[in-house]
Parts: sequence; structure tokens; C-alpha cells
Amino acid sequence: MSGDRCGPMARPRASERGFAMPLVVMLALVGGLAVSLVLELTANTALAVRRQTETYAGHHLAVGIKDMTDMWFISAGADVHGKLGEDGLAYEIELPSGPVVRVYLGDGQGSILGSAALLTPAQRERTRLMLARLAVSAPGQLEQVVRADGPVAVSLRAAPDPVLEALVATCVGDDSAGVLAELAALRQRTPLTAEDLAAAIRAANLPPEAAQALQEMLTVSPVLWRIVVESGASRTDARVLERIEGLLMTGPTGLNITEGGSVVIQWEDKTAELEAVGGS
Repeated sequence: MSGDRCGPMARPRASERGFAMPLVVMLALVGGLAVSLVLELTANTALAVRRQTETYAGHHLAVGIKDMTDMWFISAGADVHGKLGEDGLAYEIELPSGPVVRVYLGDGQGSILGSAALLTPAQRERTRLMLARLAVSAPGQLEQVVRADGPVAVSLRAAPDPVLEALVATCVGDDSAGVLAELAALRQRTPLTAEDLAAAIRAANLPPEAAQALQEMLTVSPVLWRIVVESGASRTDARVLERIEGLLMTGPTGLNITEGGSVVIQWEDKTAELEAVGGS
């Protein structure tokens, strides 16, 4: 019977087969897109987890090195420069598994503070004049002699000659050759104390305003330090496998400035740059 539902199935018409084919193609495309999205989501999740893990590990490495460096600063006392090796080596740690971590420190306060936000009007004007002098005397070095962090005072020991010349001329005036020569000789002294600097300024018989300006704009007790952390395979292997560079802010004599110790201002992994030049 033609109305029997249990009889043989009727063959699909050609128009029905033509409609089914695009539907199959569309479903295949949707399925492929879904698989691609899932794979991309999985890859992005793995990348996010890896980055979070690296950030977490980097944070704890920074905290550990900072704590060790705080202890070193305390042991060094006021004569931090005198306790550093010729290449700036502060200390090294040999890990139980064999690798060695070396920590280098450098005076980071030999340049001019470029941010005027926390300066007094007089300090802001001196800074402006110093930069104006440097723009004439050392135009190609401006980027290297300006910093964004730290106090306004410039480290006498670390200041490049053009910076010291611009600073002294700004504070004292054009007739500053004698004072400049005295300060240039003074910064070779080790140890170098704040009293040494004060005595040199008094001996120059400067007007009170000029003497005060020099006292404010120069320091022999820097609080901003460049830190380089390098790891090697062993004490006898000079190759550098990893490098981190940063900035630390300490107290005026290397002691802690807060109960938490020094402040990490910058902390950057430079290993990729090290690999780009074939190691060290």
C-alpha cells in the first residue's frame, strides 16, 4: 500500500541531495573552526600559565637577591666602593647543584635627575642650567647622563667629567676651574666621606649660596645602585648563562631605608640579549 509507513523507504529526490551537500560542507567548516579555536585557546592558556610562572619565579629571585644584597650593604657599611672588586663584583654564591651566581654593583647616581617633580624651585633651576650646559659641551651624551630615578644629588665619584664640569659651573659660576680641579682630585680618594667633601667645599672659600648649592647637588654616599646578576656553570667556567640587570635604592650609607630593606626600582631579564651576541 502506498500509505504503509513500514514499507520500503522512498529514494530521495535530486533536489534533496543537492540541499544536503552544502549542509555537510558547512558542518565540516564549523567543526574545523571549533577545533582551531580550542587549540588556540589551549595554546594561549599554556602561554599565560608559563608567563605567570616566569613572573612568579622572577619576583622571588628578585626578592632573594635583594635580601642577600641588603645583608652585603650592611656589612660594607659606609665604604661600599671600597668593598667592591675591580669589576664591581660584590659577592658570589655557589649553589649546591654547581652553578655560581655573581652579583655586581655599580654607582647609579653619577648622572643628572631628569624628573623635576619632587625638586625645589632652586634645584629645578640648577638642573635646567646643567642640562643646558651639557647640550653645548656634550650634545651627544645627553641620553647617557640623564636618569629618571633617585635623588637630585649627583655622585661625585661616578659623575663623568662633563657632568661634574656642568654641575660645578652651575653652582659656582664660570670662575670654577679651581673648585673643579679640587673635586676631581678628591674623588680619587678611598674611602671618601661626607666630611671630606664638606672640607673641600669650605676650603674653596665660596660664597654661602654657592657652597650650599654644591653641598646639595653633590654626594659621596649614593643611594641608587645598578645591579647585575649573572649565573655561570661553575666557578672555573667564565661563560655567562643568564643575566639580569636592575636598579636598587638603598639608605644614605648603604643601610636599609625601610624595614623591608632596599627598594627594587628596575629588574629586567637580559638573557635574550646575551644569547643574541653569543654569550659572554
